[in-house]
Amino acid sequence: MIGAILSAIGNLWLPLAIALLFFYVLYLKKRAQYFKKRGIPSPTAQSLFLGHLKEKERDGQWFVRYRDWEDKYGRTFGIYEGGHRLIVTSDLDILDDVFNKQFSKFHARKVTPDFAADQATMPGAHLFMSEGARWKRLRALVAEVFTTGKVRSAEAVANDTIRAVMRQIEKDMEKSDIVDLKPHFLSMSLDLIERLSLGRPRTRIGTETTDHFGETLLALFADKGVSTSWIRSFFAGIYEFRRVSSFLFRLYSMSSLHRFVTMQKKLREIYARKSQDKGDRPKDFVNHLMEARIDKSDIEDYGKTVNDRRVQKKLTAEEIMSTMAMFLVAGYDTTANTVTYLCYRLAQNEDVQEKLYEEVSSHIQSTEDITMSTVQSMQYLDWCVKECLRMDPHATGALERRCTETTTVGKANKLEIEKGVCVGANTYSIHFNEQLWPEPYKFRPERFSPEESAKRHPLAWQPFGMGPRICVGMRLALLEVKLAIVHTLKEFSLHVCDETNFKCSGNITVSPETMKLRVEKR
Repeated sequence: MIGAILSAIGNLWLPLAIALLFFYVLYLKKRAQYFKKRGIPSPTAQSLFLGHLKEKERDGQWFVRYRDWEDKYGRTFGIYEGGHRLIVTSDLDILDDVFNKQFSKFHARKVTPDFAADQATMPGAHLFMSEGARWKRLRALVAEVFTTGKVRSAEAVANDTIRAVMRQIEKDMEKSDIVDLKPHFLSMSLDLIERLSLGRPRTRIGTETTDHFGETLLALFADKGVSTSWIRSFFAGIYEFRRVSSFLFRLYSMSSLHRFVTMQKKLREIYARKSQDKGDRPKDFVNHLMEARIDKSDIEDYGKTVNDRRVQKKLTAEEIMSTMAMFLVAGYDTTANTVTYLCYRLAQNEDVQEKLYEEVSSHIQSTEDITMSTVQSMQYLDWCVKECLRMDPHATGALERRCTETTTVGKANKLEIEKGVCVGANTYSIHFNEQLWPEPYKFRPERFSPEESAKRHPLAWQPFGMGPRICVGMRLALLEVKLAIVHTLKEFSLHVCDETNFKCSGNITVSPETMKLRVEKR
């Protein structure tokens, strides 16, 4: 009897699987018609399962695809990233509604296509991933780490690390006056994060000390894309079924296949040591996180219209470790890229470099005079950094929000956004829009004078994001960049050469492959 039942089930298995596959394909075809049915232009997708993901990630040139698609389909178009529906736009009125005016309906960040966990309930959510009341709480707590006073306390460490980098550049110059500056500034960036965030007392620059995080971070930012991995593609393609797939994703996250396992293990060790350390060592950012407390008024400062509920006023252990990882990932490639790009722009525009050098020389006599207050007082330096970030907004792939309540956005071109649909800013198109930025391909720092800035839409420049979710570490990042550039220009002059190559790519941040410049000692 039992054998007959098992035989019957076995006979039904294949027809059932075929039927399920048939209905799933029908579902995928229906999913691929979403934008067409709503009158939103959309490129033809290469895959029912992954949508436009493979084409977008090809060669790490997603920003080029976005500009090409805008040229063909207009300022607002839709693409599919597996189960994600993403509306990409350079319409500043739409973006103003999404990132500012209707923030309560767009407070959730769009996650990477293969991220199958629930942002609202996952135990180790950090600021970048969290949403709603949890995000408000984390934002208020993490913001305590980046107050002016705490950023100012980073000055001595930053100068010490940057001086060590300058010495390494000099060592390279003993072999050749053509120096690849990119690896030097990557080392600088990681060294600063480890010292400021994790409490390592001395610089590793120029030593043989083992680096615990550099290899992992380099691999992360060299990511070829979700579509190049079958397991990541699987999670991306079934995103809307994440209530089912989240269990598998949890197993994947804990396995050796996951990119962050090694880093997570080391961060746990650091956290455990800090939890037991009662000494009088100088406090780093993680120490401040472990001690941080917030008032209700602090929470209300961020996204007042997001539904409030009872919140904890301290971070959990899991949240602290996740935030440590966020510091490493968010601060590593971004700061290094900005310094590297600005060195290139200054080498390419030697008249600008000379003008900036004159400003630096008028404020400081030697590198020992470089302080936070000094670099913050350099107006032309500020304009140069901002103009570099306009032309090279390398971290803007994260400017995407998920709608949590169906609404209509925009002015002249009104657009209904349904719950669950994501909206992303086409930042490269905005930053090179001739109506906003005359002669957009020319490096002209004077665009950021108070007079010229007042004429532009406030969202015309968006390298750090927009609205309440703007980068929480922006003040520290700008300080590090300015200190590094001032040290560099005080010691060296920079020039393009035959080996200078400005090829850039990346699916997380957009990075130059190398940055070889002719470097001369001043």
